[in-house]
Amino acid sequence: MRELKDRDVNFESDHPVEDVMGDEIQVDDVYYKFGNDIVLETNLKIYLIQNQQVECYQAQK
Repeated sequence: MRELKDRDVNFESDHPVEDVMGDEIQVDDVYYKFGNDIVLETNLKIYLIQNQQVECYQAQK
């Protein structure tokens, strides 16, 4: 599995105020851009399922 490196992350001082779920974006928060949609990392799973129709699975024993 590929690991995320610091060079894969863009740092911004002028960040958006809130994400598509209405949560405020604070300094050091990680967020993603999907076109014009801004999504906090904590809301990523919900956004992908609800807005991008991504299927989510959990491996079981």
